Order: sequence, then structure tokens, then C-alpha cells
Amino acid sequence: MGTVGYMSPEQVSGLAADARSDIFSLGCILYEAVAGSRPFSGGTGAETLAAILRDEPAEPARSGRPLPADLAGVIRHCLEKRPDHRFQTARDLAYALKAILTGTPATVPSLGPVARRRKRFVAIGVVGAGVVLGTILLVVTRGLPGGTGPVHSIAVLPLQNVSGDPAQDYFVDGMTEELIANLAKVEKLRVISRTSVMHYKGTKKLLPQIARELNVDSIVEGSVLRSGQRVRITVQLIRAATDQHLWAESYEKDLTDVLAAQAEAARAIVGEIKVRLTPEEGKRLAKVRPVDPEAYDAYLRGRFYWSKFKSEDYQTAIEFFQKAIEKDPTYAPAYAGLAHAYRAMAFEGLIPPSEGMPKAESAARKAQALDDTLAEVHFALGQNRLARWDPATCLDELRKALASSPHDAVIRRFYSQTLSRTGHWDEAIAEGKRTQELDPLSVEANRGLGSIFYWAGRNDEAIRQFKKTIELDPKDARLHDHLAEVYSRKGMYREAIAERQAYLSLSGDEEAAQELGRDFAESGYQQAMKELYRKTLAFMEEAAKYTYVSSIHFSVLHAQLGEKDEAFTWLEKAFQERQPWLGQLQFDPQFESLRSDPRFANLVRRINEVGRRAGEA
Repeated sequence: MGTVGYMSPEQVSGLAADARSDIFSLGCILYEAVAGSRPFSGGTGAETLAAILRDEPAEPARSGRPLPADLAGVIRHCLEKRPDHRFQTARDLAYALKAILTGTPATVPSLGPVARRRKRFVAIGVVGAGVVLGTILLVVTRGLPGGTGPVHSIAVLPLQNVSGDPAQDYFVDGMTEELIANLAKVEKLRVISRTSVMHYKGTKKLLPQIARELNVDSIVEGSVLRSGQRVRITVQLIRAATDQHLWAESYEKDLTDVLAAQAEAARAIVGEIKVRLTPEEGKRLAKVRPVDPEAYDAYLRGRFYWSKFKSEDYQTAIEFFQKAIEKDPTYAPAYAGLAHAYRAMAFEGLIPPSEGMPKAESAARKAQALDDTLAEVHFALGQNRLARWDPATCLDELRKALASSPHDAVIRRFYSQTLSRTGHWDEAIAEGKRTQELDPLSVEANRGLGSIFYWAGRNDEAIRQFKKTIELDPKDARLHDHLAEVYSRKGMYREAIAERQAYLSLSGDEEAAQELGRDFAESGYQQAMKELYRKTLAFMEEAAKYTYVSSIHFSVLHAQLGEKDEAFTWLEKAFQERQPWLGQLQFDPQFESLRSDPRFANLVRRINEVGRRAGEA
């Protein structure tokens, strides 16, 4: 049956045992070899057997000092109570031990299918994101072990932070995003966006369920360990439908080489599978440069805050992008990030255009001068063009960005919105749906599609889409505001008031929500909304005495109140200020009440003329 103290739980229980029982027994020996004591013991044989079934072993230590985290992790993994939570084969265990012993990358031989999926465990070792990319792509393009066919769609689940330091979460999330971004450069591989996969951070859901929710056939999972100037990243590729472990890889690099490792991956791709990649894809994946560790660290922090798309986080993102530039003035992505943050603040009316747009333009031009091949550079250039009322050039730049990174959901979302802002409704909706496929759980992707339906006058579809988006985040006040607008357009005033009340409550103004309900009951929808607009207008006028408030906000409120002269006065001021939002005036539903006025057509003509001149410059 076995030797007391080294028997697996299934042996103790009299259940069927297989090779994984031997792995448990070997784990006991490894534990004793390094710690000098057995992992399970008792005063009698019966007590020892009970401990095997009941107790978790103490953390293995030698001479009172903890073992290295990687070795301790391997031993713990051998000693899992359930067989399907351990290493599934001796080959897996040998690979992990070899990586520890040599301190160099080691490749797992192709593994056959296993009956059950092992617990999420990251094989020990370390990797630069580019090397992970290269090996995944080898599997993707050549086909999976065992003849299971190529990968067509993939999701990279959030890499686990195994450093024990929660302050490193931003770095680990950044490495997840880096891996996703690089995989997204391959046209024939559908890659789920970071926003959607982050929903599974810390999840206990099984992989087949995750795969069904994201509609992918394979999943990558792994971990990151950062210690000083060294980083260790480990990943494994899993066939989602069957929970079959297909491949694993791990590497260790200096922080300086984290990006340079992408060149190594690209060489492997070009040398081994170039028939499956276009020449341009091969060039993009091979192009990389070393980066100052502190600059890269600051850049990841900046991306972390910018990608929240919240007004309160843009300034923090700017500070980190500027820090990255100070550490490495030749790092183009940091300039592109800086351009995005300044442009967003100007576009959303958080700072005057005269303050934000010159800085956004300067940063984007600097990024372009440093590296004109990066998707994020053309993304920044395009968005700046849109802010300068030049949508045609914006679309050209975004197409260049998508040519470099066809599965970047953020770029594609902005591309779809730009199409809608220029009246290309069918194409905009198609691109919005494609964005949704790449980022199915993203509030922004789903909200963007709802807005396109609304702008296109497809109100029923807009209602369905906004309701679906609210299910993703019921506490996002903006979504209820959008849904209220669509209900209002359809004359569904009771529903519109309910959604507007939800918006006010979630925004922290419960009193205004209650007043709106009373006004609606007493005076009807139109009068109730006018009261709300007047109160909002008074609030903004007071706020403008102390801080910047965009003229666009004032023009919208006067338009909603039916005060056309005041609305056009503010629109003219917005024109003189070159307010970025004004570029979409022609199709913005908020200004429907002004379209029959000759002044509206005249203003649109002048805006388009300025945009054309900007495009020719």
C-alpha cells in the first residue's frame, strides 16, 4: 500500500491511485530533503495518516530560514490533497525543477492530454513578455500538441502577482497588457482585450466557463514575480474546452531586457513560422529596444491610470508619463500616452483647449519622430486630428494604427466612434460590434456601441444595448443618463424620468432625484426637465467663477431649454476657443433642436472648413 508518512491522501482513503500519487510521495521526500523533517507526522501511524488527510504542511524551511519562493511553490504543488490539483505528470515536475536548478529558460516537451485539469499553478521560472509571445505564437501557428489544431481565438487571463506585494499589481497588470498587445498584432488571431479579461482577476471560475463567456478556444494564464531589478514571468497555454494543458514556458530577465526579449521572440517567430505571418507582422514583432527600468515602470503606472478613462485619473497618468520621459527622453510610448491624456482632458472639457491641445500635439509629434511604426503613436495622432475637427485625417491615422495592431479593442472603439461622428452609421455599427467581440465585458465597448445606435437614430437597439451595458455595471451613472436620453427621444417619459433619477442618485444628488420625481408628477416631463436644466445651469455658472467649465456644457443646456440665442452664443464662443467636441456638432443629438436654424448650418460649414485646412497643413 505504501509507507506511512509518504502515502498520498487517496492511498490513505483506499481510493484508486495513479502516477499523481507518486508525485505526492516524491513531494514528501523533497520536503524532507530540504527541511530536515517530514511534512506530515504524528505520535502514531494512525495519527500520521490522519494528518495526511487533514493537515496542511508547515511552510518548508531550512535552518529556520524560508526556502526560495519558487522551490517552496513546487513542493507545495506536489503536496496538494486532490490529485487534479498537483503536477499531472513527472515531466511537468521535472521541468519546474530544471528551471530552478539551471536558472535558465527551459521548454516543456509536448504533453499528452490529461483526464482532469490541474489547479492553476505557474511553472517556476521567468520570462520577458516577448519571449512568452514568441512561444505562444509558435504553438498558435504550428498547431497544438497532439494534433488538436491551431488556435483561432485566445484570452490572456490576468497574470498573478506572486511577489506578495500588492503594490506590484500595476506592474503585473502592465505585463498582462503587454502580452495581450503583442498578440493583438497578429491578424489571424482574435485576442480578447485587457478590460474584459481583468474581470477574471482572482476568479474561481473554471476555464471552460470563462472560455464560453469570452467565446475563445484557448486561454493563457500565468504569474509574474518581480524582485529588485529582476522579473520572472511564467505562462501556460490551455485548450479551454477540455481543460487540457498544452504548453508552458518560463524565463527570467533584467527589467532592462523585458522589452528587448521581444526581439528574441520575434526571431523565433520569423525563423520558425514566417509562412504563417505576413512580412509586416514579422517586422513589428521583431522591432524592440531596451528600456530604462524606471521609465518603463512609470509608463506602466501612467497606462494604468489613463486606461480607467476617468476624469480624476488623467492628471495622475500625466504625472507618470512625464516621469517616464524624464527617465528616458527617447521612449516613444510615453509621449504617446502623454498626448492621449492631455487630449482627453481637453476633449472632455476638463482644461481649456488652449492649454491641453498644444501639449497633446507636441507629445504626439515627438512620439512620431521617435518611432513612426507604433500603433499607439498613430492612435494619438489620429485622436489629435479629431480634436482639431479633421475627422478624415483622424480616420486615416486610426487605420494605420489598426494595420499595426488589428485586435486592439481601444483603438477600434475610437475608430467606430469617429465613424459615427461623421455619419458613417453602418460602418460605425459594424466596427462597434467588432470591438464588442474583442472586449465583451467592457463597459466602454458596450457603452460605445449603444451611443452609436443612439446617434444613428436606431433607438430600440440603443435601449437594448444600454440595458445590457447597465447589467455589466449598474452603478455607472453615465449609463442611466444615456438610457434616459433614448427613452426621452421615444416619448417614454416615465421610463426616462426613472433613469434620470437613477443617474442623479448614483451621482450623489439624492435630493435632486427626489425633486425631479415630484416635478414630473406635478407638471409633466418637459417642465420637470426644464427645472433640472435650470438648476444645473445655475450650478455651472457658480462653478465657473472658481474653475474652468467648457462652453460646450453651457451650449448644451441652453439648447435643451429651447434658448436658441443663448445656445448659439456659447457655440460661437466654443468655435473661437476651438473646443474639440465641436467637431461632432453636425450629428450630436443634443443639438437636434438647433438644426433647423440657419445659424446651425453656417456654423457646421465653418467648422468643416477649419478642419479641412488643418488636414491640408
